Amino acid sequence: MSNQEGASLSKNELKRQQKLAKKEQEKKEKDAAKAVAAASNENAKKEKKEVVADPSDPQEYFNMRVRMIEARRAAGENPFPHKFHVSISLANYIKKYENTMENNEVRETEPVSVAGKFLVKIHN
Repeated sequence: MSNQEGASLSKNELKRQQKLAKKEQEKKEKDAAKAVAAASNENAKKEKKEVVADPSDPQEYFNMRVRMIEARRAAGENPFPHKFHVSISLANYIKKYENTMENNEVRETEPVSVAGKFLVKIHN
């Protein structure tokens, strides 16, 4: 901007133009930083590229999940870490302990792991 243009502009207009120029400069710097970051992350994205399936297609979603599970197993990870060892079934537990234990009795000498689902909770 020359002095002649600056003299014809009001003080507020001059401030506004300076502010716009500053914002444009910051935007250019930000875009340059993004480009550098994108270039460095491009290799990482290529390595971890997964096909994103359309969740509205049930068959493709199922196939995607199967591929994900197989990939985790191939990597040595357990895809279902919430599973645990069950030492006795619930029916066998009831048969074994129904006449030998009182209500709320705890036996710490014999560890037992049982799995099941509560269908009804009865309040006494």
